[in-house]
Amino acid sequence: MVEYQVRELSEDYPEISASAELNHGGTSYYTLLSSGNVFLTANAVEHPNMTVRKAMYCETYARASQPNLFGEPPEEGTILYGILLHGPDELNKTRPGFAHIAFPNKGCSGYVGRVNLFARFPGLVGELWSIEVEEIPDELDMGIRPESERRKDDEEGAEDHTG
Repeated sequence: MVEYQVRELSEDYPEISASAELNHGGTSYYTLLSSGNVFLTANAVEHPNMTVRKAMYCETYARASQPNLFGEPPEEGTILYGILLHGPDELNKTRPGFAHIAFPNKGCSGYVGRVNLFARFPGLVGELWSIEVEEIPDELDMGIRPESERRKDDEEGAEDHTG
């Protein structure tokens, strides 16, 4: 779902190329976004701190990418590779529950940095996936009695059991 929406959204940005690419094994497709030397793939995970499952394309991009985000500026032609990590909302599986761009280390076994897109762009998130709130009228009368009435009933109940 998110991969398709990302590819569709990229149509509004001519400087970004988005495509569905066949993996090395020829068994499935992945979404690739690119602009200049920046490459992003989209991967579904159960929670945002999870590393993506082993995939040749992730490892290939990670090996060719920068060693870290805070060292010397990269050499000309060096790519920046990030992974759009996403997963479903726990209460509404049709909506994404999180979206992070994580920058993997060269072995693709962890991340050297990340951007939480929901925190960084809260207005856009609300615009793309508006939350529909159902209004439910509160007609429940709990009938909670004041403390003095509860004590009176307790005392009367105690008298009934003693005699």
